[in-house]
Amino acid sequence: MKYVDLRRSGQAVDNHSKGTSTEPVIEDESLRAYVQLLRQERNQAVAARARIEAGLRTIPGIKVDELIRAGLNGSKHAPGLSTKIASPALLKVILHLLDPARLTACGLELYKDRIRHALTHNVLLEKGEVAELRALIPSVS
Repeated sequence: MKYVDLRRSGQAVDNHSKGTSTEPVIEDESLRAYVQLLRQERNQAVAARARIEAGLRTIPGIKVDELIRAGLNGSKHAPGLSTKIASPALLKVILHLLDPARLTACGLELYKDRIRHALTHNVLLEKGEVAELRALIPSVS
């Protein structure tokens, strides 16, 4: 064990990076690995959000940029955003989005009116956002 401790103490974190980093150097290797894992998850979440926004922009019938800008809080709407759906295609898309079987196939679940990842339990849509989607569809209660 002394040999392992001696080898571990001899290891150093490489501080020579191409750019100037504002992040502090983490000496503890377990914490450093955990921070790296959190950074990877953050990057994946940012990429997933970008993919979702790009997918929403392909849906006809609503102005998604205004929807994203205003958020789906349910308290305030962007000007010109109606709560009635005129397009049957958009109605079908939202019904598919809220379908538990389709969510499960994608690794998501509808839990307590929230859409979240089935394994990590990271929430994609909060309760108010799901309620706002359901409010767009008069036939879904």
